[in-house]
Amino acid sequence: MIDVQLSEEQSALREMLVTFAERELRPAGPHCDVEGQVPAELGAKINALGITSGDTGMTALDYVVAAEELGCGDPGIAYGALSTGHAALLLGLCGSQEQQATHLPALADGGLGSVLYYEGWGRRTAELEATARRGPAGWNLNGEKFFVPNPATAATSVMVASDVETGDLRAFVFESTPPGYDSASDDRTTPNSGLRAAHTGPVGIRHLRVPHTAALPGRGIDLARALAWIRLTVPAVAIGAARAANTYAAAYAQDRVAFGRPISSFQGVAFLVADADTAIDTARLSLWSAAIELDTITDVSVIDDLVSTMVARICAAMERVTRDAVQVLGGSGYVKDHPVERWWRSAMTLAAIDTDPLAVPGTV
Repeated sequence: MIDVQLSEEQSALREMLVTFAERELRPAGPHCDVEGQVPAELGAKINALGITSGDTGMTALDYVVAAEELGCGDPGIAYGALSTGHAALLLGLCGSQEQQATHLPALADGGLGSVLYYEGWGRRTAELEATARRGPAGWNLNGEKFFVPNPATAATSVMVASDVETGDLRAFVFESTPPGYDSASDDRTTPNSGLRAAHTGPVGIRHLRVPHTAALPGRGIDLARALAWIRLTVPAVAIGAARAANTYAAAYAQDRVAFGRPISSFQGVAFLVADADTAIDTARLSLWSAAIELDTITDVSVIDDLVSTMVARICAAMERVTRDAVQVLGGSGYVKDHPVERWWRSAMTLAAIDTDPLAVPGTV
């Protein structure tokens, strides 16, 4: 049996982030959603928290707890900051000392990072189609990646691809946008439905050549655990968005009067809010349990199965929760006078990043 209670340090981290998210992220959310970017001053404050710096002193549980609280403040701002920090996370967990010394200081100072991992439809690590071919002078990288953070502006990028000779998954670090890196499409010109404060987009990698020293030495179970951290960011932020939406809907239901009494007194509304609370708590405990298990699992395929199933089921559940929050507000839930529509859009977009519909019962 896994103990999913937080330590004193983790509880203190959570309380600090609750305050930070409410004070800094929540008020900025609507403006950042419209503008499609986060002000530099706010970005610096998030970076100063140290969560996105590649600090290997954090555990996976620390990370998902932090991601949920930031997501509750604003999922777009949170996902943008966390995904920008994924390059530092991979370098911190799997990079060599030389790679860390070269790249981490700039990332810790606010330099933009990027991880090229996602390929759509909830592909597991074993199903990735991007390839890396080793040659005399280095590696030749090819593939199509989606939801890439900072697709045209990242100073440091890490691409995940399969070694065509061994079939092993490898990660490679490179700077800027070298020849073979194509970021023709950008969601700032063709925005996603949600997460508009996060800068993402598709990238094509065609015969991008990197030296042998670009390959991160961490591989196998170490790389699998690091990629699991990255993938668990999505459901963690989704839980935060759902919690924000349900809390708002519950307060609205107590204030909104119909037929002479608050609509929260009607079973059709009360059951939606109560069921949402249960779904959120269940998702959180499942996510915490998975994060704790990562440190003890020694089989890459077991991690792959655990994370893929967790991501798909939690994202589907949190999309339902945010949709129901909109329903509690009735027609008002669809207008931007209330933030629930933004949280719903965010939950749907998060689900699109890394969800396999076949892993969610009843969706196909």
